[in-house]
Amino acid sequence: MRFERKFVPLELSPAEALALVRQHPAGFREAFPPRAINNLYLDTPDRRHYFAHVNGAAHRTKVRLRWYGPLAIRHGPAALEFKHKRGLVGTKDVFRLARFSAGNGSGLCEPSIASLSRAPELPAEAREALASHVPVLGNRYHRRYFLSGDGRFRLTLDSCLEFYDARRADCWRSPLRHGVPPVILELKFDNPAAADAPAIANFFPFRLRRCSKYILGVDALEG
Repeated sequence: MRFERKFVPLELSPAEALALVRQHPAGFREAFPPRAINNLYLDTPDRRHYFAHVNGAAHRTKVRLRWYGPLAIRHGPAALEFKHKRGLVGTKDVFRLARFSAGNGSGLCEPSIASLSRAPELPAEAREALASHVPVLGNRYHRRYFLSGDGRFRLTLDSCLEFYDARRADCWRSPLRHGVPPVILELKFDNPAAADAPAIANFFPFRLRRCSKYILGVDALEG
């Protein structure tokens, strides 16, 4: 079981948040090279996943396509993820795709769900789930990865968030950068470390809060 705790310090710049991470007594060190992350979120036409989260449902799911590096990708690697939340515990079903295209020069939020569902890597249950989904939101951000000195806690620092309205044919041409948090910090740990998590979190001078980039993006685009 994996637990996740998020912080959204609206008053801090990415540099200030990074300084706090480096000052943490748990000895967080950079564990992986920084990289850009791109996501295309899928939902049902009536936004079942969006409203489950907004209404505080204990059991909820997010569906997204994720790829790394440049926003424009043609026939490159990506992952289809079904991210499940059961209370405070998160799990993921991940399906690796070898040939994925998005964010291309045409600006289209393709591939279509029909073409995606024909990917040979997907099992029947994933194809069936995709059939009821449509693209809703694109987003992109820069992520840095940290690991505590004892290796039990992981921390990510996300900045430079951009959102895209995936309902528009030219969505990748029109990023929304204003009115979004400058930084999102996320603390991740497994069940054996849960008892010590409050001490790790309490070092930061801001509160934990519920935060979903999918919800943030939809609200920002429609607000």
